Amino acid sequence: MHYDFDQVHNRFHTDSIKWDRTEKLFGDKDILPMWIADMDFRCPLPVIERLISRAEHGIFGYTARSDSYFESGGEGFTRVNIACPRSVLEEGLQRMASAVHQWVQ
Repeated sequence: MHYDFDQVHNRFHTDSIKWDRTEKLFGDKDILPMWIADMDFRCPLPVIERLISRAEHGIFGYTARSDSYFESGGEGFTRVNIACPRSVLEEGLQRMASAVHQWVQ
């Protein structure tokens, strides 16, 4: 699959913290925002398609996570030599979901 990392995407006025909040945070809009690890290229099409597919059912309740969810993530943690028990991941995910829920209310 081909990814285009060379195409420039204007992220101004898209609620991008990296580009739209620089002046508010640093008092200068003409600085290079190297303080945040934000990506300025589009997600790969399979990721976009999966998100659309998941959103189209229209129900956004609590979701059970299958073993395969943690198996694929576990492999990623193994590659960077970080041991993280499943219970810690589950608790972290629940806390993030709770924080997002609090934030959007």
